[in-house]
Amino acid sequence: MIIHDKLIFVENPKTASTSIRSILERYGGKEHGHQHFGIREFNSIPKKPIRAVVVRNPFDRMVSGYQYATGGGTDFKSWVMGLDWVVAPGVDFKRTPQLHWTCQCNFVIHFEGLQDGISKLFKRIGIPDQELPHLKKSDGRKRYQEYYDDETRAVVADRFAMDLVKLDYRF
Repeated sequence: MIIHDKLIFVENPKTASTSIRSILERYGGKEHGHQHFGIREFNSIPKKPIRAVVVRNPFDRMVSGYQYATGGGTDFKSWVMGLDWVVAPGVDFKRTPQLHWTCQCNFVIHFEGLQDGISKLFKRIGIPDQELPHLKKSDGRKRYQEYYDDETRAVVADRFAMDLVKLDYRF
């Protein structure tokens, strides 16, 4: 989580948070607590007028997590069905809905419109508009739909059912 003069930026894993943090830190943003804690973990955070987060299609986000965690070194199905991938104390990426990070946020950016959303956010907090760097990019990645079979699609849909409904995503 990054605290800036007018902003709390909640770092939802695999939603370009590292790229966004790189810019916020250049303009005075400071990390607060663990990078991927949700806002509700911090009762002592001073309230800021803007509490922002980026969300991503859960199916696409799962493939991004798989690529990052394994480099493609194991098959996707085994990874999805396998052990937890803990990204913060008590937070399993493969089973924690994105709503964990969005609660109490009043500025939600969809990953699919990332540059436009970030430009609007930066304008509201007084940071010059700029191209977002693409840090931690996965090379050679296929479209997310190509990773799924019926079973993995059903598992991810079940685990992230509330995200799909509340954040308006589909396979």
